[in-house]
Amino acid sequence: MPTAETIATRLARQLAHRGVRHAFGMPGGSTVPLLAAFEAAGIDFCLVRHEGAAGFMADAAYQLTGAPGVCVSTLGPGATNLVTGAAGALMERSRMLAIAGQCDPAIEALYTHQILDQVALFRPVTRHAEALRAETAARQLDLIFRRLDHGPPGPIYLELAASVARTETSLPPWPVTPAPPVRPADAALDAAVIRLQQAQRPVLFVGCGDLRSETAAAVTALADALNAPVMTSYRAKGMIDEASPWSVGAAGLSPKVDAIQQALLRGADLLIAVGLDPVELRPNWLPGWPETLPVINIDPYGQPDLIAHSEVELRGDPNLILSAMLADVSSSAWTVEALDAHRAGIHALFEDGPDGPAAAIRAVQRGLDGAEAVVSLDVGAHRITASHVWQSRQPGRLLQSNGFSSMGSGLRQPG
Repeated sequence: MPTAETIATRLARQLAHRGVRHAFGMPGGSTVPLLAAFEAAGIDFCLVRHEGAAGFMADAAYQLTGAPGVCVSTLGPGATNLVTGAAGALMERSRMLAIAGQCDPAIEALYTHQILDQVALFRPVTRHAEALRAETAARQLDLIFRRLDHGPPGPIYLELAASVARTETSLPPWPVTPAPPVRPADAALDAAVIRLQQAQRPVLFVGCGDLRSETAAAVTALADALNAPVMTSYRAKGMIDEASPWSVGAAGLSPKVDAIQQALLRGADLLIAVGLDPVELRPNWLPGWPETLPVINIDPYGQPDLIAHSEVELRGDPNLILSAMLADVSSSAWTVEALDAHRAGIHALFEDGPDGPAAAIRAVQRGLDGAEAVVSLDVGAHRITASHVWQSRQPGRLLQSNGFSSMGSGLRQPG
């Protein structure tokens, strides 16, 4: 017979098993058992000044580590403050577990102080929202972790009363079952390769759908084999080393930059969209390229929001797909000289003298002298300049909210 453990302990241990090392939030009486369980499981609880910041920090933790971000609040106003962080994770496509306290279910129908229907509040801004109940909590957790582990990345909301957190269970948890990499049918891959072989001027446009370093390597390998330009969304900066001759920089927010990037697309005869999520793009990207431009759409979960008729739809692991597409491809008609001129037109927009904002950003990057740095950008017009001037050599080093674009998400020095 398995040893009994509390629901809070089960929850904390399952998070730690998935690589979670930090949780962020502001405590309250209803979350005390959970915080004690975090400590016992080796999860460091980071106190914040506002629950909204806890959501932003959990989002960043997921982007940096790949483990689910975790944020915690108490009931009532704590939970309402957490909504913005959950909505941000939904729009930024980040795996997050948002946990809020609640009063004892036995008095929930009678007690009114700070009581809201928090599940209903979170349902529109999460992939799933539910309250744990003592009699079913162990299996509810199994299902919640299944949802957290699989499917499109996004936040899950969990409501946990202190009495439920202290409930003991001896049911064994379901084992972690990582999803195997998905590879599309050979016929679809063959169709993509044929379409690629027919193209003279293909362009890769990479978005936030898969920001793993393995996929970045596959993007780079295909660009090198094709001699093809790669543009990225802002969050996908670094999915190709921006020092590469095939990198043409970012797109999606600056009307002036986008006009130059869209001119490049008007000269293309094939668009390879890799994890391209329109959540990052301004309205002038509806669709932003000629309606007649053929599209190969590559995405881990499919991309129903992409306004394009995809001639070939490849749903699965982009790393596997891009690697498979390398077979029998040849150099395109693009030249380094033409792409150098294209980049020069973009760079000219950000020449602002020795004391301008762009010059300051360049000075900061020079001062790092190649050091591995993670930069966090708050939301505002400065982010456009920074996103085009800062040179990203690898993914996950320039963090910003470009889906929900919530202000206050940048790192600030305490004091």
